[in-house]
Amino acid sequence: MKTLANELYAPMTDEIGFIRAPLEHAADVLATWYHRLERQVTVTEVNGRVHQWEASLAPFEMGANGRVLLLETHSDWVALTNNAVGDSGAGVTAEMVAKYAGVEAAALSAVPHTLNSPKLKGISEGRYGGCRFDYFAPNDQGEVVQIRGLQAVHGGGSKWEFYSFGEVQPYEEPEAYENRRVRDRFTSDMLERYCQTLGIDVFNEDFYGPRGLLVDYFVNDDPPTYSFTLEQVQAWKGIVPGRSTEFPG
Repeated sequence: MKTLANELYAPMTDEIGFIRAPLEHAADVLATWYHRLERQVTVTEVNGRVHQWEASLAPFEMGANGRVLLLETHSDWVALTNNAVGDSGAGVTAEMVAKYAGVEAAALSAVPHTLNSPKLKGISEGRYGGCRFDYFAPNDQGEVVQIRGLQAVHGGGSKWEFYSFGEVQPYEEPEAYENRRVRDRFTSDMLERYCQTLGIDVFNEDFYGPRGLLVDYFVNDDPPTYSFTLEQVQAWKGIVPGRSTEFPG
């Protein structure tokens, strides 16, 4: 399976949101939203190259406080990731920013299905995997809505599930949605091609940066946030960095 940086930096790269807006404008909208939630916010310029994401986002946290990294790209899209330990919600955050800004957004995910794989015996139990593509854009009334959604994900046990929402877009390969093997109905190669038609080179490390803006939000009187290193999060989630190309999808 294709992933960004072969999962060396997962889970930061598991789910990435995209917003079609200038970097500073996206950061302003996000900071304003956190202020409305009564969070304190700081915005700091950082190196946006993929290999520097850990330095900006660590430690990885579980609680009311957190960090969101907004990245310029070599297109008119801004990428978004964060330091969440559980489900990142990066796509939801990108959708929210897009709705306030009135612009397009996308939520993209590619995670190899490695659960109980013999390739990882004695190393890790692995984890559930799949591919996801969600695209949002303003409608005729100017409201940002979901235009398209596609998923091929492992639903537990031995079952793969395929989901499709919205109208088929001109760049799609709908014949693949009839494949007998459910996991083959939407693959990382298809995700990459769909994204490229929108101007997003999702798996290319050189596409991201060099500039980034780190949005740090916190509440002083909330219960403490639990912090972890990247290695601890990878071990807990069953991520084995550098191995995603060995798995189908």
